[in-house]
Parts: sequence; structure tokens; C-alpha cells
Amino acid sequence: MDVDLCERLREEGLNSPAMTSAVELVRKTAWALARRRRIVPPLGGEWCAADVHDLVGEFFADPGRIMDLVVRSGNDNELKAGIATSLRRVSVDMFRQTPLGTLHRRIDRRMKNREDVTDVPPRHWSLLAHAEAAHWGGGHQVLAAAAASVTVTYPKDPPPESEKRSPVVATPSLDAVCTAVLDRAAAPVAKSDVRMVVAERILPTQRPKSLDVGGEHGAGLDVPDPATEPAVVSAVAHAIWDSLGDDERTLLPWAIEPLRGAEAAGVLGLKKSAIDARSKKLCANLAGLLEGFEHQSDVLRQLLELADRTKGAC
Repeated sequence: MDVDLCERLREEGLNSPAMTSAVELVRKTAWALARRRRIVPPLGGEWCAADVHDLVGEFFADPGRIMDLVVRSGNDNELKAGIATSLRRVSVDMFRQTPLGTLHRRIDRRMKNREDVTDVPPRHWSLLAHAEAAHWGGGHQVLAAAAASVTVTYPKDPPPESEKRSPVVATPSLDAVCTAVLDRAAAPVAKSDVRMVVAERILPTQRPKSLDVGGEHGAGLDVPDPATEPAVVSAVAHAIWDSLGDDERTLLPWAIEPLRGAEAAGVLGLKKSAIDARSKKLCANLAGLLEGFEHQSDVLRQLLELADRTKGAC
């Protein structure tokens, strides 16, 4: 009987042939997460080969990370899941340290502190005057044009001897761009869309917006056109759907949009407490898979449509 990777790493340690297999597993997992848009590139935009290599390098910058995962994992499947979770966390940390990540957090703080802006469920911002309007559905270009109409003022660089870092943009300019976007929409706008449009106006372009999936693990991947948002959403939804078991697919509508009477409807033949427990587990799984993806609500809607079509075909 073959010994699995977890066991070989425990026995042989970091300086071993088994470690080569572990590095390969981390690389493959990083490529899979990137092509499925389950994590955000550090510089925003779309993933490229250099981003994936940087992510893997940052993962192994902590030599004990892989062995910690091995110790906590009982088998190879748990190790793979642990690697995916760890890569998502590393990616988030990398993003937070970039100018784009800093700007996103600053936008969040400013919007929270502004008296003329309010939160609108599920995850939207709106000027108070437009909070009751239907959610914005007019597309990215209209909002980008509104942002482009604002003149942006950038602070002067601090003296070389100064330890302080200047903000990337003056606060009045940041507020003005945010206001222009929300005023043009005259409706609640998804927070992720506001961040994206405002950041594109304020930060200089750091890379062309094209996905490079070349390289050792990228060649031949079936990747949707990143410029076509519905294609990306559909690809993510179908990837998640394919990963679910039959019971999870049956339970999906009851987990995403809790309905009364699941027990009475005979869902999986389970009692209410068992249905609730499985629903929570499924929701936690979906949250992990969608972490960092900007269009989570759209993916969930497509998953519900897939569940409805499958039910109708039975």
C-alpha cells in the first residue's frame, strides 16, 4: 500500500523528495484558484503567470507553513483543502499591502464616515437621496465616465528623509470621485463596483488587463474571457456546481435562500436540525469557495438556476 503525501512529509521532512511533490501541489492549487477567480490578484485586474509565481513564492516564504498544514491534516484531501485556504489568506495579505489594497480600505473608511452616504443591503453604497431606488444595473462604462470627469489632486511626495508616506490621493478628490460615481448612478451601487471604478480613476494603470495563463500549469486551461463578466460568473458557478455532491445540490436552494417547511417537504428525508446543520456546512463551504470573488451574488443566483433546472429535469 502506497504511503500518502502527508505521511511521507511527516517522515521525511522539508529536505526530501516528498517536499518536491508538496511544492508541485501548491503550484497546481494556486493555478486552479487563479483560473477560477477564487482569489484576487495583488495588483487587481486579472491574474497573470507572474502573479501566480509570486503567490507561490510568498506561500513558501514561511518555511513552516507547509509542515504546519501537514501536521493538522489527516490525509491528502485535507492537505489540499488546507493549502487552498492558506493560499487565499496569503493572497488577501499580499493585496492589503499594495497601493490598491490600501486605497480600497481608505474608500471603505471614507464611505463609512460620510453623512451623505448610506449602506444599502446586501452590499451596496448610495447617496441618501437615492437609497430607495432600484440597484444600479447600468454597467461599468457609465460609472467610469462619471469618475473620469473629476479632476484628481495628488499630494506632493514627502521629503526623502521623511518616514511618513503621503496618501495616494487628496481626500477631497477621493470624496469627489466617489460622489460623482454614486450621483451618476442615482441608485445603490455594489461596493465592489465603486471600489473598482474609483481605484481605476485614481491609481495609474499598473498592467494591461489581460489574463496570461501561459506557463507550466497555465497552458491549455479553459479560461473565460475576463472582459466578459457573465462568462466569468458562469464559469465559477459551474465549477462550484460540478464540485458538489448530489445531496449538496438538493440542499442548495434551502441553504442559500432558507425556506420554511424543509422537513415537511422531505428534503433528503432529514429532520429540521439535521437540515440546518448541513445547510450551515454548505454555506461555509460556498463562502470559502467564493472568498475574494467580486460577483458572489451573481454566482449564487446561477447556482439556484442550475438547481431549478436539475430539479425540473428529474
